[in-house]
Amino acid sequence: MLRSELLILEEQLHEASTDKKKIKIIELFLLSRLREIPLDNLVLTALALIHKSKGAIRIKELAAQLHISQSPLEKRFRQVVGTSPKKFASIVRFKHTIQNYSPKQALTAIGYEAGFYDQAHFIKEFKHFTGETPESFFSGK
Repeated sequence: MLRSELLILEEQLHEASTDKKKIKIIELFLLSRLREIPLDNLVLTALALIHKSKGAIRIKELAAQLHISQSPLEKRFRQVVGTSPKKFASIVRFKHTIQNYSPKQALTAIGYEAGFYDQAHFIKEFKHFTGETPESFFSGK
């Protein structure tokens, strides 16, 4: 990646007024960097199942649905997507959580709806992606 590309990306992120706009800028940047990879129908199906479950799917369950063991699934998934199915599912779940946030709904309920086992798990994952607690993030503090 060229230094000039990073400077442009940094400037665009700085000018973005909301987190949603920043996410869109990063998504567009990453899409522009994609290299052509042969299609893998198994991985495409895995991606569809992850999205259908809103990221709340166990990789063992995903592998079983695809009639493949976990290790070869992870290898093929990494080759095409560039990350593990577990990490991708976490990203999808996080994105879905943010997109469906409503100030009228309790954060605990949002966490459970997104498939988190408890509030601590929800907060830990949220902090991993944002560096903030859900409460701080959504309140804009």
